[in-house]
Amino acid sequence: MKTRNKLETDPNSIVPIVFDDLFKIVFGREENADITAYLVSLLLKIPYERVKGKIKFKSTSHIKKMVSEKNSEKDIVFLVDTSEPLKINIEMNRTDYLESSIIDRNVYFHSNLFGSGLKRKNEYENLTTTIQYNFNLDYVDKIGEELIDEFVYRNQRGYILTEKSKIVHLNIKKMAELWYSNEYKKYKEISPILFGLSALMLETDKKKFEHLVESIKMDKDIKEQLERIVMDLNVDDELVTKYYDLEEERKKMNAAVMKDAVERISEEMKTKLKQEAELKGKLAGKLEEKKEVIFNMVKNNLPIETIANCTNLTLEEVETIIDEFTNNSNK
Repeated sequence: MKTRNKLETDPNSIVPIVFDDLFKIVFGREENADITAYLVSLLLKIPYERVKGKIKFKSTSHIKKMVSEKNSEKDIVFLVDTSEPLKINIEMNRTDYLESSIIDRNVYFHSNLFGSGLKRKNEYENLTTTIQYNFNLDYVDKIGEELIDEFVYRNQRGYILTEKSKIVHLNIKKMAELWYSNEYKKYKEISPILFGLSALMLETDKKKFEHLVESIKMDKDIKEQLERIVMDLNVDDELVTKYYDLEEERKKMNAAVMKDAVERISEEMKTKLKQEAELKGKLAGKLEEKKEVIFNMVKNNLPIETIANCTNLTLEEVETIIDEFTNNSNK
């Protein structure tokens, strides 16, 4: 590995696991299969021993019609050889704003993955249960705000079409916050280790990372492997440089997005105010026209009820206009 130039960055800072390249090395390589198996055991809520040694990574380059910007060779896809074989894909969505295009891309990739692997047509009963786990920095369902939210095919009445296809979203940013505030203990249905791992994935400080590894009550061998891999990769000058370059670009992009949003809102407000002013002008003009009609009707001694029906105004509104007409006439 190349030596990291410590003069360029804070020597105590590290590239977080949420960085896509690091995430794919930690969880997507054969030599790190035990770490992947440990993560899967937490997600599936089954003993680690049932998954250890049963992870087989798959190439996704054969999946047809992938979206053009998707580098399918680097996607983390593997088979888990349990009592019922599972095909699992894990994704990192390292953004605080989950645009619909990101969600659509995930759904598109998952759908292709679910349908791939059939040896012959019409053997649909042999489709492998496929689960995609998305590690996010935001909620997908911002109303429900579930830390771990499972999505399946279902109709409006809630009938589930198939259990063989699932996309599970995890808000690791919120889970990390709950870890540090010690409020994660309220979530009995989620393993405490997942909260700790969420914090670990986001950590950018070396000393805090090491302290976190010690404080999380997970398998000792997994702890040692995870810490060694992350620290070794943080002296890889190519990976570190790429991370900081992308971070700088990300900051610029976020600033540009915010600027565009402010400018767009400003333009929308200007347009809205202009439209409201035009509408008020039109309504005022129409009211003046109605007043002229009402004045003529009063001169011809038409009943107030008839005037109200003809002008689509209430009796009170007509009376107010008649009072105005009478006052002007007496001046």
